[in-house]
Amino acid sequence: MKDTYTYRATVDLRQKQRELFWETLASVGDQNAHQIVLDFIGPDGRIVDLSSARVTLYAVRPDGRTVLNIGTVEDNCAVASLDDTCYAFTGRVKCTMVVAINGDFLSGVRLWINVDEASTDIIVDPGSEIPSLPELLAEIEVMRSASQSASNAATLANEKAQLADTKANLANTAAENAQTKANLANTAATNAQAAATSANAAASSANTAATTIDNMTVSATGLVKDATPTATISTVSGHKHIEFGIPNPCEVMTGATASTDGNPGIAPKPVAGDNTKFLRGDATYVSVADTELTASEVNSCFTNAGWD
Repeated sequence: MKDTYTYRATVDLRQKQRELFWETLASVGDQNAHQIVLDFIGPDGRIVDLSSARVTLYAVRPDGRTVLNIGTVEDNCAVASLDDTCYAFTGRVKCTMVVAINGDFLSGVRLWINVDEASTDIIVDPGSEIPSLPELLAEIEVMRSASQSASNAATLANEKAQLADTKANLANTAAENAQTKANLANTAATNAQAAATSANAAASSANTAATTIDNMTVSATGLVKDATPTATISTVSGHKHIEFGIPNPCEVMTGATASTDGNPGIAPKPVAGDNTKFLRGDATYVSVADTELTASEVNSCFTNAGWD
């Protein structure tokens, strides 16, 4: 069936008996072959505004499955069509169209479709019994309950999925925190190891310094007056040795000449080989053999000393 059969009606909500019923034919494989269009007259006699209405067309197939067809509102009319799954099996398809505004049920209509193989003659029994409104509403309630149960199950599944996603995110965050703490612990361990290595190196250096200081020796030499004091550190046989240079507080004597006087002071430092020499008035060390006195000179020395 390629053409779309439209069943149009106006439902008067002022009437107590508001049920509508149609029965028609269809073939296996049809799609959108039947369409229901409804508008409503309210209790006040005015056309009902359907802009916020919810339109649902339930189709119970011969195999017992219910197909949910969501309708629309067009030109202030509730419109719904049957999709191809409604014509999948031969037999009677029982359709119920429900229109509600903000949860308030307005009305429902019934459409029975006898589906058969294509190119067959179907005789509709004119004696088909039209169900009463309570029966129609009961079937609508069953369909609505099934739809609500499916919706609740979907909502619950979605909530569980969101909860699982939240727990997964928390687990990921905990794992990241644990990894961060592990990294901090590794860094602290590395720093501690470096500090220990530095401490060991410092201790080794201190031990080496202590070893060189043990058995340290000291010596001192005299320097001329007003000289800069010195301290020379050296290593002798693996130990430290400090040699101090200390300025002498007194001047070294200066020798006299044949024409000038000398200056008093400490004796000049004798060097090696001066051990048998004597200090002469010219501030030099000379050997006795280098100075020969005549007998008169010797006698003169004794006479001048008062030994005569």
